[in-house]
Amino acid sequence: MKPLKHLPAWKALEQHFKAMRSFDMRTAFHEDARRFEHLSLRCGNLLLDYSKNRITADTMSQLMQLARESELEALRNAMFSGERINFTENRAVLHTALRAPVRPPRVVEGVDVDMCLRLHVSHVANKDIIRMIAQSSRLPTVNSEVDSKRNPARSCLWKAWKS
Repeated sequence: MKPLKHLPAWKALEQHFKAMRSFDMRTAFHEDARRFEHLSLRCGNLLLDYSKNRITADTMSQLMQLARESELEALRNAMFSGERINFTENRAVLHTALRAPVRPPRVVEGVDVDMCLRLHVSHVANKDIIRMIAQSSRLPTVNSEVDSKRNPARSCLWKAWKS
């Protein structure tokens, strides 16, 4: 794998950075009244707001190209599967295992809720979020706004089973 600085997408981002030096946030919001809508993502209580940064749709597109050229998706998959991607220490990183809560499984009506949620989150992370960021579209709601507020776990389970 090439170092990032040698990738064509990196070189394009360096040029883009120079062009963005004159970027003015007030002008950007004035020219695009829907800037927040175009440059933010929401999933439940998580809000990713890029709109108040020196960034454009072109910036996002170039960042996604850098991710593709650097094979970020393959490295992410290798990290989650426990492959040895820490080349300095020749071991798996397993950062996700460090953050996993230690508790007995929650079983509701004979179903391991934690496992279902992990499968759903993995499904969303691997497919929907990456695709939506790449396409600059909005994140979907779980089942419906009302249902996700009333019972988010059941909504997640239902979506996980349906997909």
